[in-house]
Amino acid sequence: MKKLTIGYSPFEGGGNSYTESFKRILSVFGKVVKTPSLKEVVTFRMPYSYDLLVFNWSDSGFINNRNGLIDVFGVVKAFLKLFVFKIISKRILFVRHNVYPHNTSFKSKKLATKLINIYERFFDACWVHSGHLTENFRLYVPHPLYQLAANEDPLFAETKLPDKFFIVFGRIVSYKKIDNLIEALPDDVNLVVCGSCSDDAYLKKLSAYKKSNVTIIPKYISDNLAKDIIAKSLGVVICHSDEDMIVSGSIIFAVSVGAPVIAIETPFIAWFQKNINAKMITSVAGFPELGESMRSFQPQIDNADILSCQDHFCDQSVRAKVKISLNQLGLI
Repeated sequence: MKKLTIGYSPFEGGGNSYTESFKRILSVFGKVVKTPSLKEVVTFRMPYSYDLLVFNWSDSGFINNRNGLIDVFGVVKAFLKLFVFKIISKRILFVRHNVYPHNTSFKSKKLATKLINIYERFFDACWVHSGHLTENFRLYVPHPLYQLAANEDPLFAETKLPDKFFIVFGRIVSYKKIDNLIEALPDDVNLVVCGSCSDDAYLKKLSAYKKSNVTIIPKYISDNLAKDIIAKSLGVVICHSDEDMIVSGSIIFAVSVGAPVIAIETPFIAWFQKNINAKMITSVAGFPELGESMRSFQPQIDNADILSCQDHFCDQSVRAKVKISLNQLGLI
């Protein structure tokens, strides 16, 4: 098999294990390197001749971070970069992580979706991490499992946790609607919310509920520490169900740990239950049902359920799907 030169963006994941996982998986097919800058391209100083360029989150520039509206300059810039990179690489590939960026305002959601739908069609292929969105030009590639250490994190012993709790973990941001979950949470159900938070106003809003059964840990939690906390919990709660979400990384993390999930239903969750495992995720219609379901939660998963889910998202399974798409692109 020919060894490819694959440019990957963003190359430095800033501790994002997703980025490192895909670089590891793609390395089987060749050398994975940093995508060249526009300056390197226009000055003809590219360090490599590229067979494939892979772009993640390159549509984020479509939205102005300050007001959530369409950023016309950002859209034009994204399309110009796309056309430039089409010239320097045999194939270019877009990984669509969301229907539209999380911070998109309500009035811009439809237009943002249409623009990104157009944008993705200029690539040679598009990967999505949920089978419910596959089309001729969109290829399903599973989100890889998280690589977790077997040993216990030293900080786990110092982390004060209640007895019998559910957990929401990851960045504490308003689009996850953690406030709605706290409002619907029964007084006899414990909830731990942990993760970094850069939105002081939202953190104050969550803290203002002053519920004794809610523990908020607003700081960065390593994957290893998250693994230990989740393993002790009753399950992971996913309360973000907006139409922008394709797949929640928290669900894949829970599968990596082998922990059950309780969530408000999304198209991905419905697809997961039908095609991967019907018992790993318990889905409900909305927040009132979520609160009551947490109170009576009794998941029926066993080791066979966990292993079958982990097998679907393991490196070998992801690599097999990647190989199919590279073959369809005529690269191998």
